Amino acid sequence: MLAKDGSNLIELTKFKGVLLNAPKIFLGRNKQIVPKDGNFMIRDPIYQPAEVKDWLFVYCSKGSRDDDDVDDFVEMLQKSCATFGIKFAKPFYLVVKNFNAKDWTEGIRAEVEKGKSPPEMIFTWIPEREKGNLYKPLKRLLYKDLGIPHQNAIL
Repeated sequence: MLAKDGSNLIELTKFKGVLLNAPKIFLGRNKQIVPKDGNFMIRDPIYQPAEVKDWLFVYCSKGSRDDDDVDDFVEMLQKSCATFGIKFAKPFYLVVKNFNAKDWTEGIRAEVEKGKSPPEMIFTWIPEREKGNLYKPLKRLLYKDLGIPHQNAIL
């Protein structure tokens, strides 16, 4: 079968690849797991647990209920990670007043630049309805421009 330009369509769909073996994941207590089909569940402490001391939590607050929800989430995150030996210190908070992407990116950039060193990670908390507005600008700023690990939670 030929394309309009005369190239063979069958040949265009053939390519050489390499099948990668699943990695071994080393856990504490001398345990290992090998994920099957990319899915796995970790229930033991990890081999070399991390401690996240300097991190930023960014969210938009419309009142004390939002602040309480964020506090509850951070507490749950700290407890859940402790199960695996990972420690999260109390975060620094940046409260943004609206869902304007420019306000979020400029606020985060200003917060990062005023510190002696960048935070180890930045966590953002945004509602589902704002995902299309904020997600890409945040990833672009944090990964491409600032090189800071970023995790986002969609409400």
